[in-house]
Formats: sequence, structure tokens, C-alpha cells
Amino acid sequence: MSDSEQIWRYPPNLPVLEADDIHVWCGILDQPTRSFRELEQTLSLDELGRLQEIPSAILRQRFIAAHGLMRKILSRYLAIPPRQIEFFYDRRGKPCLANQNGDRLEFNIAHSRSLALYAITKNREIGIDVEYLRQLEKAGIIASQFFSFRENAELRALSPELQLEAFLSCWTRKEAYFKARGIGITECAAQVEVTLHPGQKARLLSLEGDAGAAADWAIHSLAPAPGYVGAVAIKNPRARLTCWQWPGNAESTLPRACRNALRSQRN
Repeated sequence: MSDSEQIWRYPPNLPVLEADDIHVWCGILDQPTRSFRELEQTLSLDELGRLQEIPSAILRQRFIAAHGLMRKILSRYLAIPPRQIEFFYDRRGKPCLANQNGDRLEFNIAHSRSLALYAITKNREIGIDVEYLRQLEKAGIIASQFFSFRENAELRALSPELQLEAFLSCWTRKEAYFKARGIGITECAAQVEVTLHPGQKARLLSLEGDAGAAADWAIHSLAPAPGYVGAVAIKNPRARLTCWQWPGNAESTLPRACRNALRSQRN
């Protein structure tokens, strides 16, 4: 499936994840009050402790939704209640599932404003990122620090109306790769080159100048809702992407264009 053909459907109750599959889920974080209460019941003591450190009420609610939905999604693959899922952090600080035997279920999460994305696969490094399209006063400065010479030249050559989407496409593709590796984007971002033109297929072009190393990876751009740009990266060039939307997405909280897009994709 090409990036332009993504359809975000409601999933089956028991999604089947094959060896080369990537499942990406879209969840809405601004949920009805009753949903927040249900999702909060799934959180661990550690998560509840982190929740108390968040000063903003809306950010606390979105934390509950992001982590509660993650548990509910993972529970569909693990066949255990969401509350029983246990996590640990590897030496790079990346969250992982504990107590797995055989095939490892790998996951990653990203969120921006009221939308969260979750990437699920087996036995492969995977990372995901999403950004809301908004004006960025320091985009040029950020690009000069974290984009390669080629990426900066290509960005400047675009028309002004395409530059913001291209900038965020480049950023999310790099960030997805670095999250898959479990390292920070600031460490060597300019040494990872990606495509960025909005009409161009998402690709990892080179790693520290090595196109061969980049060929071990696949990057897919994501368009989960109008006004959002995302990407998922996986160390598996044969990976097949399937996109799901969480069944409880609260469409009433979304902009009308987003609601219409979700409804048209469902039909």
C-alpha cells in the first residue's frame, strides 16, 4: 500500500500480526469523561505517579488517554487485560514489554495535540512520530542544525506553501528512525538523510553517507487526520503497513474536516 492510499479503518477484535506487518493505530486523546475514568483504571501505579506530576488538567487527561489506549491496544495482541501489561525501559530508555516468550511484540507511541499514533510489529526495531501542522518561526534555524546540506537545499527550493509540510515530513521521518533506534534526534540528525518533498515517497536515503545501510529500513509517511503529518520507521524493508483507528475515537472533539475524513474512510 502506498502512502497516498492509506485508509484508517476500524479494526477486528483480534487483529492478526504477521512477521512483516506494521499495524499503526490512531487514537483521539480528548475523550468523553466516562472514557477517561475507564482508561485511568488501566494505568499502573508508576503511571499514576507520573500523572500527579503533570500540572495542566488537559495534559493530565491526554496522558491518561495516551497510556490507557496504548494498554487497550496492546491487550488485543497479548490477550491479557490492559491493567496486567507490564513495561520496562531498556538501557537507552525505550519502553518495552516485559515477560515475553518467543516472538517479541515491539511498539512505539507518539502524540501531538489531541491525536496519538501507536506502531505495533514483531521482532523489529520500530519508531513513530506525528506533528500538527502549525507555523514554526524557527523552522529555518532548526533545519540548519538538524537537516543535511541536501535536505536544506531541497527545502529552500520549494515554494513557501509547501515548505512547512516538507519541513515536518523531514522531521517526523528522522524522529521515527531515531525513536526506533532508541536514541535522541539531536545526536546525529544531519547524518540521517530522508526524502521530504510532500509529493515524494517516504524513504531513508542514507545513514552517515551509506545508502546500503539505509536499504535495511523502511519509512512510511502517515496522514492520520487533516492537519497532521506523521511517519513510521522499521528495520524491515519488506514491511507491510495497515492503519487502524481506535473504535472509541471521539469524533465530536475533532474539527469538521477531520470528522468527515474519518467517516469517508470508514465507508
